[in-house]
Amino acid sequence: MRTENQIPSAVLLDSGGGWLGDGDGGCLIFGKPEFTIFSTPGGAVLEGGGKRREISGDPVREMEKIASGGYVAVGFFGYEYLENTDDGTPLTRSPRRKKTGVFLPPAVNFHLYPESSVRRSAGIPEEMLPVPPENHEREFPARCQDPTPFPEQQGERFVENVEKIKSHIRDGDVYQVNISEAWKISPQQDPYGLFLSLFRSQPTPFASYMDFGRFQFLSGSMELFLAKSGGSIVSRPIKGTIRRGENSGEDSRMMRELSGNEKEKAEILMITDLMRNDLSRICVPSTVQVKEIFRIKKYKTLFHMESEVGGVLRKDISFGEIIKKTFPPGSVTGAPKTNALRIIDALEPHFRGPYCGAAGIFYPNGDFCLSVSIRCLQISDGSAVCWSGAGVVWDSDAGREFEEIKLKLKALKNSASPGGFFRE
Repeated sequence: MRTENQIPSAVLLDSGGGWLGDGDGGCLIFGKPEFTIFSTPGGAVLEGGGKRREISGDPVREMEKIASGGYVAVGFFGYEYLENTDDGTPLTRSPRRKKTGVFLPPAVNFHLYPESSVRRSAGIPEEMLPVPPENHEREFPARCQDPTPFPEQQGERFVENVEKIKSHIRDGDVYQVNISEAWKISPQQDPYGLFLSLFRSQPTPFASYMDFGRFQFLSGSMELFLAKSGGSIVSRPIKGTIRRGENSGEDSRMMRELSGNEKEKAEILMITDLMRNDLSRICVPSTVQVKEIFRIKKYKTLFHMESEVGGVLRKDISFGEIIKKTFPPGSVTGAPKTNALRIIDALEPHFRGPYCGAAGIFYPNGDFCLSVSIRCLQISDGSAVCWSGAGVVWDSDAGREFEEIKLKLKALKNSASPGGFFRE
């Protein structure tokens, strides 16, 4: 069992077909970073070797430069990265809604490691597992206070927001908007132990743990935002959620219900078209194709519906340009994206921060894999914030959408089985 100095600075856990891409699962483990780069209002800061250097301009360009020298970058982009619309134009807010919340990290945070130091394993090594408390029956106890919404976000406010979104849809401003709520929790276990507990409770292809000192970022994402391999790029947006059944027969019934739900199918169809449009801005014309749609994926507590869109990238397009032209992920904003971003800003009283951004890994050869930062937690100074959202379309029912939000927290709240994340 591990000691404190054996806790990695970053771990990417794959239940199959995620970070490692080969379907076998496993994990990537990162020790002490050689460099860390993070954004500031005027540019960025690069730390490493006991030195700190101010960088002017785009931090992503500097990260690419360092990585090309044999380094792997692991980190995330926050939702507010560049505060851009889908075409890279700053989002006009007049006036900008006052937001509430706790400490939020910078919008760009990446550790850089020598490529030779990255460790691949079939599972978390024994010496890196958390030590359970004495005389405790569970291997990974996860004691936390129940999640509570921020004061501005009680259920009544959520219902009001859904109705306001539907009025925008009626007026032709937008077709779909993803609206979220933020929740506060008080963890009683260290962030690394909570991350492992979360993965045991709900194994996902794109789970990630990152420690940036002042805060820790944890995600149990199952959604691929973008993955580049050579000259090709792919995205797998997710929409549509339904609970798992109590047995195989009920599972089959729930899958049929989700597959036949016209509202959910319309929602993923719109987001798939949005992602196809976004990829068209960075890919060779006519190469962007929808490879699959309405596919049902099974997870421990729920089913999701997903699609797959891919294309051939334009030559010499940079990582920074790719992000700028596709960010934030369309599945967590809405369509059309520009109007959806404005509506989200007007209705949500909280910062999203890491939530609905993108987390992942960037390789020296320019290949990368980014997940959509959902099912995530930000922990700092012993307190934590998590977020959960739902996509709203014209025939959405506010009560059902609120239940979907709570369903997505089930993997976090379930402490009845080993690895539960919150105390019931």
